Amino acid sequence: MWLKEGDRNTLFFHARATERRHRKEIKSLKMIEGAVVVGSIAIQRIILEYFSNIFSSTRLDGGVIDEIVACLELKLSEAMHLELLSPFTSEEASKHLMKCDLSNL
Repeated sequence: MWLKEGDRNTLFFHARATERRHRKEIKSLKMIEGAVVVGSIAIQRIILEYFSNIFSSTRLDGGVIDEIVACLELKLSEAMHLELLSPFTSEEASKHLMKCDLSNL
């Protein structure tokens, strides 16, 4: 947009972009224990380790999962749950297929 509507001074534009990149650069990280980490390789390692820990999963045993599920509020009645688990009948399948807009296939 700047190049289209501006004066096409690309030297000025690139100088501003470079300045912004340097201003936004992470120069150091302060760890929880108070240590300060500097250097791009060390910072990259810390960031990678941090997000790997956040997005990795640990295997929970079934007892913990059962306790969590027991605390959840049920939104379906037992009858609704059983109906959803039951197999489809051919009548249900035919009824819903007839409702489909086949022009989109």
